[in-house]
Amino acid sequence: MSRRQLKTDDEWGFLLAFWDEVRDIERDYDAVVTWDIRLSSKRGVISIHGRASGSDGGPLGGAVIHAQLEYPSASVARLHAALYAAGIRLSVAVSHEYEDKTGRAHPLATDESRKAR
Repeated sequence: MSRRQLKTDDEWGFLLAFWDEVRDIERDYDAVVTWDIRLSSKRGVISIHGRASGSDGGPLGGAVIHAQLEYPSASVARLHAALYAAGIRLSVAVSHEYEDKTGRAHPLATDESRKAR
């Protein structure tokens, strides 16, 4: 989880925080993370899709976890903030998958990355 102090107009900070979030998932859970952007059925709205694929011998046991976020939305009006929010959403989903598989929180998970379901 990024430890950066972010302000709404800090595009570079949000991009770095997104990058850090994705790399943390890949490193901590031995996963490959991919992203794609799809057109929503709503005109002018896109959907950001993340996918984390765990390795067979890794902590996720070969699971594939998905998360998506629509942009723009009532909660996210800037694209750089949407990318970071999507990264957080995928991180939380991966953390929950790990907990479901092992019955315990990942040792590197922070309280902020283990939000309520």
